[in-house]
Amino acid sequence: LTDYATPYARHTLFRDLLLLTERARASWLRGPDGAHAVTIDYPPPWPRPVAGTLREGADPVGTFDAILTASLHRWTAVSAGTFSCELSGGLDSGIVTATAAASRVSTATPLRCYGLSLTGPAEAAADQRARRAELVATFGLRDTEIPMADHLPLAPGSCRVDGRAPVLPWEEGYYEAMNALLERARADGTEVMLTGFGGDELCSLRPSELRAMGRVPRAIASASNMAPRGTDFLTPFAKATLDEVLDRPPRAPSCESSVEVAALSAARYMRHGLWPLHPLCTPELVRFCARLPVPWRAARTVERQLLASHGVSPQVTQPRFRDDFSPALALGMRTHARPLLTRLFANSALADQGIVDGDRLRHGYAQWCDTNQRAGAQLFYAAASLELCLHRMA
Repeated sequence: LTDYATPYARHTLFRDLLLLTERARASWLRGPDGAHAVTIDYPPPWPRPVAGTLREGADPVGTFDAILTASLHRWTAVSAGTFSCELSGGLDSGIVTATAAASRVSTATPLRCYGLSLTGPAEAAADQRARRAELVATFGLRDTEIPMADHLPLAPGSCRVDGRAPVLPWEEGYYEAMNALLERARADGTEVMLTGFGGDELCSLRPSELRAMGRVPRAIASASNMAPRGTDFLTPFAKATLDEVLDRPPRAPSCESSVEVAALSAARYMRHGLWPLHPLCTPELVRFCARLPVPWRAARTVERQLLASHGVSPQVTQPRFRDDFSPALALGMRTHARPLLTRLFANSALADQGIVDGDRLRHGYAQWCDTNQRAGAQLFYAAASLELCLHRMA
């Protein structure tokens, strides 16, 4: 509720619901009374690789491509004709799609791709459409585009509101649009969906490297600009829990955020009979990129050069706009979903449990709806999704 995030850990928001995290081990024990108990033991932390020095004649772009292609072959060899790609038009999904298209054994049938067309500023939306169109044309893809404006979060009649899909606080706010995309993909015969998850994190710079470049590490910059902890509608009791130490798992082979998004989105794919694959999250590719010298990771140079080597223009490899889903969330929370949020907040289960101040929540939401701000949409969505989840469980 304070930062629109659900901790990735063995303990979830619900006392009796545990999460088996990566490499963890679950044990079922039967007690003397016949009752079963489940325990989850975390593994040791994965060793952190350090940046190295390139050997003479090394080819970082070619090696990146070879590792990614080899990872894909583990799956495409057994799922030929049944795998498709998510394609936003961004760098991450572009790399995966380009590599998948280049590594296909048979080209008799075009590779299918699916993407969401963004709402928001006209120039940014047009740029995204142009990038997707170039990628589709370059690789001869069979494209399906789902307009986000037609599937806004928690809109009347949508899958989560009418009960066709569950409402869980750790699933993304754009569930409705992704649900439509995955439904279409499964109807087209897709069984395996390739994503671009993890691309942002592959080439991240360490704090010491940022300082050496005269830049402030993100965590320090965020802390210096941080507002008072907790939202206005949290009670003192709820704000006090923000100081508790979370029981997080140790370091994973892939970046924490990559593991988290893969884990918390898995059920969404599998509800549609799809197996999600995240080629940019494999331990071998993560380690390779972490070992690259700073110039190859800074500004994601190795990734941009790889995509350029597949024949796409700087419009795709150096986009002017970053894909932004927040306009769709803000529009949905302020318009289509407003009657639902108003009802939920008027009969707040979170207020009944002493987590939020109901009056502050209702007043804050009404005030926000009367503005044109995007900031705040995530917090009201987080409150609404948790409220709806609790009401369904009652």
